Amino acid sequence: MFKRLWNPRHGLSCKPLGTNTALFIFKNKVDMKKVLNGSPWLFDKSLLALIEADVAQVGSNIEVSSCQFWIQIHDMPIGLMNKVFAKVSGNTITKFLEIDVDSDGYLYGRFLRSSDRSS
Repeated sequence: MFKRLWNPRHGLSCKPLGTNTALFIFKNKVDMKKVLNGSPWLFDKSLLALIEADVAQVGSNIEVSSCQFWIQIHDMPIGLMNKVFAKVSGNTITKFLEIDVDSDGYLYGRFLRSSDRSS
C-alpha cells in the first residue's frame, strides 16, 4: 500500500514493531527524505506520524512526540505576509519550521503558508 502511495524509486519494506508502530526501511535516503518532507500523511483516516529513527535505537524505545503540519493564515494585511511575520506567528501557534515565500521573502499567493511542528 505505502509503496504505491510514496512510489520510492529504490524500494521500501515495512516491519511491524508493535501496536500502532512500524519500521519503514527505505533503500535510498532521497526516497526517505521525500516521504518525510511530504508529511503529514493520513492512513485509514488517521494521522501517520513519521520520524527518522537512529539505527541504534531499540524499536520499543522509539517515541513520536510531534508532527510537522502546514498551516494557512488567511485575510492578513499584505504588509505582514512575509517571512519575518510568519516566523513570529508560527512560533506563537507552535514551532515554526519554514515558509513558502519568493526570493525577496514575501509570499506569492492569497494566504501565508507556514510549516510548523506540533507536539
